[in-house]
Amino acid sequence: MSSLRKNFKNIVIVGDLNAKHTNWGCTTINHKGRILAEWLDNIGIYEIQNQ
Repeated sequence: MSSLRKNFKNIVIVGDLNAKHTNWGCTTINHKGRILAEWLDNIGIYEIQNQ
C-alpha cells in the first residue's frame, strides 16, 4: 500500500474497517484505529471527514 503514494497523486481508501479513532470523529480509540492512524501518518495520507 505504501507504493500508492509513489504512483498516484490522489487516492481514496474506503472500507468497513471497524477502526475507531478520534482523528475521524470517534469518541474512543480501539486497536484497529490506532494501527490505521499510525499507518496513514507514516505514509503521509490524511483523513478527510464529511461532516
